[in-house]
Amino acid sequence: MLLTTRTPAESLEKTYRLQSVGREQIEQFKTSFVKLTGLIDEKESEENVKDHLMDFLKEVYYNGAALGDAYVVAPKGKTDFVIHLGKTADSQAGVLFEVKRPANKGEMITRQNLNAKAFHELLLYYFQERQRAQNSDLRHCVITNVYEWYIFDAALIDRLFYRNAHLAKEYKSWATGQKVSQKNELFYNEIAKPFLAALTDEIPFTYFDLRDYQKTVTDADKANDKALLSLYKILSPTHLLKLPAATDSNKLNPKFYSELLHIIGLEEVKDGGKKVIRRKEASKRDEGSLLENTISQLDIAGKLFHLPDRTQYGPTTDEQLFSVALELCITWVNRILFLKLLE
Repeated sequence: MLLTTRTPAESLEKTYRLQSVGREQIEQFKTSFVKLTGLIDEKESEENVKDHLMDFLKEVYYNGAALGDAYVVAPKGKTDFVIHLGKTADSQAGVLFEVKRPANKGEMITRQNLNAKAFHELLLYYFQERQRAQNSDLRHCVITNVYEWYIFDAALIDRLFYRNAHLAKEYKSWATGQKVSQKNELFYNEIAKPFLAALTDEIPFTYFDLRDYQKTVTDADKANDKALLSLYKILSPTHLLKLPAATDSNKLNPKFYSELLHIIGLEEVKDGGKKVIRRKEASKRDEGSLLENTISQLDIAGKLFHLPDRTQYGPTTDEQLFSVALELCITWVNRILFLKLLE
């Protein structure tokens, strides 16, 4: 087989790769990264390693707080653990994980060799998930020993393995008791292993080693955090669960949106179940905002008298000043945003 290794940056969808990451998210990632690597004892059991990994993923990505909705991270059957596509363990699995403890080098795959027990187990989990759970919503499959991560597109596993007629027939014979044994070792050693040995197809996968990032994570210079962005994104729901990256040019970041209203001098309130944007109440108005400054200048300079029909902006002078000032402010802000977009 031809093994092709991709870096996290090379594996990310272009739109998502170019999106920014908030400072708070990066700081949480760094804190949890240090915590995870500090907890790992190469002599401890595989169960402990799995627990540490699940805690890491929950803290950084799958806790619901940063997403609005949680994606459950939990063990499932014989699979080490999965990331579900919904809020409950009843939802379909989206990502399958096979975990080895760092000291278990004999069963772990390498960048040069996938024909090891870790990959055999991953194939078994995949076949069982597709057959028993009737799950066609799998997005990625991951093998890791905490430090080294191998991420495979589930579509590739499906095409090369699950839809291979010979391998599917062999799996079915084993699963239904038509082989001399139904022990997993038979599937690993007599079905998966020889199949992989004879495979000639290309298998691309994402690879990274957390130890390569330890110096950057502990570096006090925040300017160097740029090197962590692709690593942060590769384990996020957007990538692992193949969620759509935000591409709507009309959709504003919530914090940017609220700051923009504040700079203009407006506020968003609910009126009968609807969201309404209005001038801030008198007690909350900021003299330095665009709107208040514009109203002041229009009033001082008597600009309303230059309008051919000022009544179209309202019946009173206050309403006319507000309407004209708001129209000017929106025009200016639109021009600024256009120039930024053009840049």
